[in-house]
Amino acid sequence: MVIGFVQTVVLLGIIHWLFAVPLPTATWALLAATPLFVASYLVLGFAFSALARPRSRRCRPRPSPTCRRSLLSGFMFPFNGMPTWAQYVGETIPLTHYIRATRDVLLRGEGPAVVWTHMLPVLAFTVAAFCVAIVCYRRRLD
Repeated sequence: MVIGFVQTVVLLGIIHWLFAVPLPTATWALLAATPLFVASYLVLGFAFSALARPRSRRCRPRPSPTCRRSLLSGFMFPFNGMPTWAQYVGETIPLTHYIRATRDVLLRGEGPAVVWTHMLPVLAFTVAAFCVAIVCYRRRLD
């Protein structure tokens, strides 16, 4: 989580100093929300590792799902231009909501309340993934 937070601080610094993008005061709310966003993917990794049965499946290299998340989050393509099923899937991805919060703060100059509004689905995702991980780990231990 620390690495994800440091990356965000460094990127915001680059955005501000290299590209001269002004950082509004609500940037602090975005920074405060970053650990929750990072934790959502950390907990998702725990849930996937708990769901994978043999150890060899967990350690096997496979293609990164980062591209799929980026495509479905509205980062690369307009979210409203996607098919309806893709929009439903995209709404479940924490990256979608974090990108919306980032756009609202950095591009639209919105306040901190908007950040927390966007982070509520991320919190729900994190709690759900955590519950799945706990249930699966308990079954494995029994």
